[in-house]
Formats: sequence, structure tokens, C-alpha cells
Amino acid sequence: MKLLIPMAFCCLTSTALAMPPRSEFLARAQVSAVTMSPDGESVAWLAEEGPRRAVWLRKLDGSAPRRAMAHTPARELSFTRDGRWLLLAAPTQVFALAVGGQGGSGLLTQLAERSEWRVDFSQDAAITLIAPSDRSAQRWQLQRFAVGGRTELLHSNSHRISGYALAANGQLRWLQRVEDRALVLYRVDAERSMHRVLRCGELLRCSPVFDNAGELILRSNSTDGDALGLARLVRVDGDGKIEPLARDPRGEADIDFVSVDATGRPRVAGYRSTVAQIAAIEPRDRRAVLYLQRAFPGSALRPQIAAARWLIEERQSARAFARWHLFDPKTLRISPLMDERSDASPMRLLKQPYAWTASDGMRLHGFLTVPAGETRLLPLVVVAHGGPWSHWQPTYNGLAQFIASRGAVVFEPNHRGSTGHGHAYMTAANGDYGNGRVQRDIDEGVRSVLEGGIGDPARVAIVGASFGGYAALLGVTFAPELYRAAVAFVPPPDFAWTLKWVLRNAESTNLDSVVPMADWLQMLKLDVRDEVHMARLRGQSPLANIHRLTRPVLIVAGGSDERVGIAGIIEYAARARLADKDVTVLIDHDAGHRQRDDVAREASLYLLEEMLHRHLKMPMPEPPAPHLRNYIDTMRAAKSELDPAEK
Repeated sequence: MKLLIPMAFCCLTSTALAMPPRSEFLARAQVSAVTMSPDGESVAWLAEEGPRRAVWLRKLDGSAPRRAMAHTPARELSFTRDGRWLLLAAPTQVFALAVGGQGGSGLLTQLAERSEWRVDFSQDAAITLIAPSDRSAQRWQLQRFAVGGRTELLHSNSHRISGYALAANGQLRWLQRVEDRALVLYRVDAERSMHRVLRCGELLRCSPVFDNAGELILRSNSTDGDALGLARLVRVDGDGKIEPLARDPRGEADIDFVSVDATGRPRVAGYRSTVAQIAAIEPRDRRAVLYLQRAFPGSALRPQIAAARWLIEERQSARAFARWHLFDPKTLRISPLMDERSDASPMRLLKQPYAWTASDGMRLHGFLTVPAGETRLLPLVVVAHGGPWSHWQPTYNGLAQFIASRGAVVFEPNHRGSTGHGHAYMTAANGDYGNGRVQRDIDEGVRSVLEGGIGDPARVAIVGASFGGYAALLGVTFAPELYRAAVAFVPPPDFAWTLKWVLRNAESTNLDSVVPMADWLQMLKLDVRDEVHMARLRGQSPLANIHRLTRPVLIVAGGSDERVGIAGIIEYAARARLADKDVTVLIDHDAGHRQRDDVAREASLYLLEEMLHRHLKMPMPEPPAPHLRNYIDTMRAAKSELDPAEK
């Protein structure tokens, strides 16, 4: 067991701290998509202004910010290479807004489902777009759309196009496509002939990033030369020879992002799976990157690299909102630009990495948030992540901060099967998502934390949403000696049934990666056509083992959930009622898989707080206001209408 938190945590004494109100955890970001022009002289961003979203622009010559557009459906912003156009991307379109004093603002292109666009760094004012040629997706196209109306077809193919890189003159130089569930990379010559260079195996990624005078910079998680299969940058020549370029210095994390300059050249790599850090890809940036790391210790930084300066986005694990700074890499001068919530006091409960060794010897990673108090006497709450193909990062988690603000240690485990720690880490689950290896990783992580003197073994609960809610139900069902209670938001009580249910509806298309959902599930050893394996998962599910449940459970569900069918939750509630189990199910009849309404979000926090108060002896929650109580009563009524056991 390796504990990576400051030793001072071991010796903290109890301190009475006022609990921040629930409302403090409901605030939403008002500023997003902050972006800098390629010359570094202007910054643009989206601002939420009541029911509308506006586009703001500020020249960095001392000018005041101005509203460039009062209302837009855009969620992303990017400048064109010449900086004269601001590209506003919404789910269904890309709009070009003139910001250089010229006219001509207008729609650049519509976006179909599964479209992928980005700025074309080879042209002054253009984008490139991968999209199916029609709804049947029998053919795929790579096109260039220039501001002003010119359209150019760069490539068309019956195979799905999954990546590409252009030469400096704008010609297609590298193409990646999906063939038999694998990614295959081709070099394209001046005559547009294609020459196969390499094939990535199933579940491996090799995404083109930048063409460097005929050599390709590729983002890859191939296990060749790296047993962990960490996502990293490599250089590939025309014959397919691979040379490492950038990898996590700690040897633990996938590359999370790559910051490119105005030509599209990658300059800085970011890692966020264990410790938030950035690393220079080229020697010329090492001094600047080292200075930034020292100036913002512990912060997650994301640079945007322009000609005159860099724009730095800074995030902290104890702060819900970002700050933005201007940075001169030559003089090393940092100037504050924007602080969205300067009036909001941070919780000051920093998240720290935590590692433990599973019983089969595999090294696993997660995070701890530890409030003030005698650590061995504090309640411990496990927050399992969803997915399960996702991972906790060393950045802000509102749910974890809320629980910690109430006086509990919070443990966020990244069990095997999680992303962010390499191909081998993700595939190590081997399809064992019932009461098996994945759940044992969580349980063994909890025991490791407790054995290290952190948390009261008599006051442990498990919480999660989606797959995390499934893990919470598994925990109290099969390890009641460890967990005293579970709170599960939108959980699948039977993971096997839910996988089949999703594949039967349109949501499976939304979950498709570069290959159809059914195919990548099969590659992850979750083949829904394998009845033996599905039967084993069903037999290990919380639904099939309701008779074993001895601990209290709270489930909050959405009646219109597109990923977790409400029928499975209703069946779980009915079986629990017939077996006289302490299970409470509350349903928002109109809610989907994600809670977007502020009242619904506050209700979830209150119900969680109440559950932890009753079963872990945590502080009593502030009573709900009348509107909140009415909402909770409505959920109880909706559950009664749907639950056969209530009739």
C-alpha cells in the first residue's frame, strides 16, 4: 500500500467548520470555450446570460471586452488561422463570425450525426470535416469548407474515416480508416495513391496529430515497447518506423490533451490521470513549462499557444471554476485575465492521489479528499465513477467536495477497466463486471484506505451514478461487513440486461466510438451474444441477489432515462418490497440519465446528505425549502405510479 497524501493528514485534530450551503454546489460555470487568436492579440469566450448564451471578444491592447453576438447556440469557439473569423460550433452547425472588421458572417456548414470538424491550419480561413455522406453511413467523406463558400472534397471512402493529417500546402498526407474493427493508417502521395503504413489492433488507437514534412506525429496507445499501453505521442516515418516523442514522465497516465500552436504543431502535452502536469514536447518550451508548473503547483493547466503569448487555463481540485491567465514565454510574465468566481471562497479540500495493490498484484490508482479532523474517526464515503470506461482525475468533483464538506473522507477509486491509465489497465477487467474482479478492486481499495488509518471502519458508505450506482448496489449486496449504506443515482440493477437494452435503442449510436458499440463491447469481453457470460453477469447482479441485501439503499432514477431503462429499477424496487428490504426508490418521471434541473440536483444532494446522516452519523442536513420538499414528494408519487408493488 502506497499512500501519496501529506503526512500532516495523519495528525489533524477535530476542527469545527461551518458547512457551506447546498446552493454553493449548484452554481454552474458562466464562462466557457475561452480561446485565443493565433496572433495572441485577442481572446473570445461564451458567457451564459440568463436564458441566452453570448459571444464576447476582447482585444488585449487594453480595450474593454465587447459583446460580439448576443445569442448563439454554440458550445465551442475557435479562431481561423488568420484570426479574422471566429468559428462558432453548435451540435448541428458551424457559423463563421467576422471579427476582423470585414463583413460576411454566416453559416459555414451543417453538421450531421457523427461529424468531426477542426480548424484547417493549412488555410487562412477554413475547416476540415469528417462526416458520413448520408444517413446510412455507407460512405464517409473528408471535406474542406472555406469561409466564403468554397468546398473541396479531400477524400471519400466506404470505410469510416477516423483520422487524417494534412501537408503544409493543404493536401491530404495521412489517412486513417476503420477496417475490420481496427484502425489502419495510410500515407497518401501527391497523386492521391494510398500506401498502408501500420495497423492498430482492436481497442488500440493511433490518431494522426500533425504532419512534420512527411513524418507523422501520432497519438498512440500501442503496447509495442510499452507494456502498459499508455497513450503517448510518437513519430512515424513513411515506412511505418515508430520513434517515441512524448510520454507521461511518471509512467502512470495517458496523455489527456495536446496543445498545438498556430500551425497545428504539438508543443505541450498534458496528463491528468494521477497528478496534473504538463510537459514540453520540444526543447524550446521546457523553460516556460517548468516555470508554469512552479507558478501553479498542484493546478491542472491547459495552455493555448499563440504567436505573441500563451493563454493558460487553470483548474484546481478544490475550486469549481477555472481561472485564465496570460503568459509571455520569453519574459515568463504571468498576468491574470479572467476569474469567473472571484467572489466565491474555495473549499480548500485538496484532492490527493492514492495508490494501492490489488490482491492479484495489480497496481491501482485513485484519489482521496480528507477534511479536517482525526482521520481514523472520520466517516469514509466511496464515490465510484460511471462508465465504466471513464476515470476520476485530479480536478474538481462537485459531489466529492460536497461530501467532504460535510466531514467525510472521500475515496474516488479508478478500478481496472477505467480509462486514463493505459490500454492494459482498461482491458484488465476482462469482462468481469459483476461481483468479480472490478468490484473487488473497489473493495480492496477501501480496505487499504482503512488499514492506513484513514476513516472509521464502522462508518463507510458507497455512492455512485450510472455504473457507479451499480457498483454501489454491488457493494452493499456482497460486502455488507464493509459498507453500511449505498446511494445509487440512475443505476442499472442488472448490467447485462442494461447492455442489451441500450443496444436495442438509438442511444447505442450516441455511444458508438470508431466502431459500433456492440463490437467494442465484444472486444472488451462483454459480448451480449455470449449467453453464458451474460447469464453469469445476471446471476451476480444486485437484482438477482436482492435476498442477500441487509443494508439500506437509496436509488434516485429518471423515468425517461435513455441509458438505464426504468423498468429494471422498478423491478428492483418491487423485489425489494416483496423481500421486505430497506430500499427507497425515488423517480423523476421526466428526467433522463443526467440531472440538468437545479431543483433536481439539490434534491439529490439533500437526499444523499439525509442518508449519510441516518446511517453514518454525519451532520443533519439543512431542512429542504418548500419547493424542494414538493419536488421530492412528486418523485415519491411518480415511483408509486410506476411500481407494481405499490398497486
